[in-house]
Amino acid sequence: RSDWFRREVLDSAGHPIYRAGIEVDNGWRPLDSGKVVWENVTVAGGLLAEAETIREHSLDGVAVATGFLAGRAAAASLVPG
Repeated sequence: RSDWFRREVLDSAGHPIYRAGIEVDNGWRPLDSGKVVWENVTVAGGLLAEAETIREHSLDGVAVATGFLAGRAAAASLVPG
């Protein structure tokens, strides 16, 4: 756990723990070792890997933008053809 945080609270490089999350494909579906885990699940916002929203001051923006895109991708997967 000592590797999760840097010594300085406001370290400009951020803290490694905040880069933890779920990797996704272009359709916002969760990946494990580069392969889609579930076809009917999309991931957005704070669950995304490498999203340092606290350091970037982008928490709400990332949540809204990725939520919209993930929702659109999920809806598109329901439409036949």
